[in-house]
Amino acid sequence: EKFFKKIASLLGKELDLKQEDVFQKLLEREKLSSTVVKKGIAIPHIVVEGENISKVMLVRAGSGIIFPGDKLCHVIFVIVGSADKRSLHLKELAAIAQVTQNPDFEEKWAAAKNEEELKHVVLLSERARY
Repeated sequence: EKFFKKIASLLGKELDLKQEDVFQKLLEREKLSSTVVKKGIAIPHIVVEGENISKVMLVRAGSGIIFPGDKLCHVIFVIVGSADKRSLHLKELAAIAQVTQNPDFEEKWAAAKNEEELKHVVLLSERARY
């Protein structure tokens, strides 16, 4: 919950959303089914009120974040979008799922020295283009 509170605070401020609403949606989504897609990697994703909202947040958690079921994750992609951006939301999910399946993804992610290099790990990885 502490992790989702922090994420809700950051996203609420950046996207002009109610932090409590973002927090509750993240919790509800995780209760619906785990967003851990493979060992060490989670993709929490929610749809929020409003229009023209789309955000992907990359989180590299050195010591890890414990998700439900005691699943420790070091790589987390948080996707937030409004209903009118649903198609983009689904494309983002699919692209991230593909990127994280690359055999060298986790090694490159861990080796990235800064935010810019993390973005390059994701954006320059081989994947189908939608």
